[in-house]
Amino acid sequence: MASSKTKARMMHRHRLTVFESTPFPTGSISHAAQKELVELVSQAVYVHGADEAIDNEDKYIFTPLRGNRLVSWRYVGVVQTSDGTVIEILPKIFKELDIENATTIQQEKARNLLLQMLQKAGLISYRQSASAKLQTGDYSLLEVFIHSFLREAQELTRRGLRKDYVSTEMNLTTLRGRIHFPRHVRKNPTTSHRHYCRYDEYCADCIENRLLTTAVQKAYRISKDSQNKKLASQLLPLMDDISTIPFPEKRHFDQCRNDRHMRYYADALRTARYILLSPPIPKTGGEATTAILFNMANLFEKTVERCLSEDSAVSNLAPQKSLPWFKKLGRPRPDYVFHDGGTPIVADAKWKLPQEGKPNNADQYQLFSYMQVLDTCAAYIIYPQIGAYGLLSSMQFQFDLRGKALTLHIIPFSLETFLLCR
Repeated sequence: MASSKTKARMMHRHRLTVFESTPFPTGSISHAAQKELVELVSQAVYVHGADEAIDNEDKYIFTPLRGNRLVSWRYVGVVQTSDGTVIEILPKIFKELDIENATTIQQEKARNLLLQMLQKAGLISYRQSASAKLQTGDYSLLEVFIHSFLREAQELTRRGLRKDYVSTEMNLTTLRGRIHFPRHVRKNPTTSHRHYCRYDEYCADCIENRLLTTAVQKAYRISKDSQNKKLASQLLPLMDDISTIPFPEKRHFDQCRNDRHMRYYADALRTARYILLSPPIPKTGGEATTAILFNMANLFEKTVERCLSEDSAVSNLAPQKSLPWFKKLGRPRPDYVFHDGGTPIVADAKWKLPQEGKPNNADQYQLFSYMQVLDTCAAYIIYPQIGAYGLLSSMQFQFDLRGKALTLHIIPFSLETFLLCR
């Protein structure tokens, strides 16, 4: 019988942990996996509300560099290639980072921070059991996403799957609903005792349950964790009467109901979306390829937004507010407009570090234009802070425009307490 250390080595043999914006060598993965990563095209799940869009700013997730290296500049998450290789992309939260010598503690800290941000942003919910296995290194990020989805699906089956009227067509011996005459003529030209009918049937085979069933089946196929496979195998018999969708697309999720009766489906459908709507991979790869990716800048913005909404000093929060002056252009728009202690504020969150403690000219001009349009005297630029890395203290810069005093505040956002460090 193999020892626990041998099992751990076998389990992690095809798992590579890297950091965003940090080049990594490709020697430990196969050539097929390398090619698949290079051709991985972004179809980012945007975290502004429930919107999704193709990210055209940087079409490819990974950029090849000299010396057989790859780098993902803007994405975090997990990719599983066709040959089973799992690549975790974690947020870069350490100033000096050697990817080949990154410690297990650094990897665990970055992995847990990513999950905390996803949970705070409302993009994933995971139970304590998944968190415990993640701490021991038994779970990859992909297994955490799968576990989160399966737990949500399990909760739905306990509460009872919703039913709806589903339009059905069938060639019957008894009349039901109404006859679909074009099909009836083609199907039954010489058969008088059959009727091709179209009718509505009240059943669980609605679009929401079909998506969940399809995602459970895929989770069972791609998971390598015995607990996840067991959970999926327990759920599948409960969904035996529900059909699947061979090629799920975004339009299928757009058909889902979002009324108050379906609110308890929201978390399960969100994680099902991650599992089913993988980014397209041209030429190589296939159904076995799965990628759950997030734009790190957008994730940081959404995390800050949720924390601002919980801040007692913040009121009238309006994220991504469209400004009249920019209305015809569509963009740009400030990340947040709110009142802080009664003072009107316009703010942007930046997932980067200010050079020499000062924002660059583009960021200053951007916030200055927002202040002019909104006629406010104060603006925040929010930068990340974790431990001794990032912006360590807040700063103020004063401007004077035609006798009107303007203040630009540089504010750290702690990724340990999830609070603004005013």
